[in-house]
Amino acid sequence: MPAPKNYYRVLQVDPEAEPEVIESAYKRLARKYHPDMNPSADTNARMKELNEAYAVLRDPTRRKEYDQVRARSNQQAYTEPKRETNQAPRTETKSPPRSEPKTPTGVVCPKCGQRNSLDEIYCQRCLHQLKAERFCVNCGAQILSGAQFCLNCGRRV
Repeated sequence: MPAPKNYYRVLQVDPEAEPEVIESAYKRLARKYHPDMNPSADTNARMKELNEAYAVLRDPTRRKEYDQVRARSNQQAYTEPKRETNQAPRTETKSPPRSEPKTPTGVVCPKCGQRNSLDEIYCQRCLHQLKAERFCVNCGAQILSGAQFCLNCGRRV
């Protein structure tokens, strides 16, 4: 089963975001991508995607169902790799792949404490600038304030 579309990423909000934050993000992005305001070719598709994401995330029942589907798709069972029929069966046991270390799901605003998505440049509550003037020592990418990992290479900062 393919993973569902990430509506939180579409609206640039954290999965734990409050309904007010989701509504604010939707309105901000709808203004930005509305066909009357932005005549680029992909605006209609982008608006359709925004409307679909907002319709699901603003309704508590639909959001709960969506979160359950996302959780199930993230818990894929480990399966033994297929081997060719002319190979002898292996005797060693396979262990499931190790899970990646958890990376932060958002950046906490140092001014008001609001959790914002990693893609945000400004805090959704107080509009404080979240981008810091720090750079990853490994790859040189700009690091968001409050981030514990580089978004580009994954290295802990």
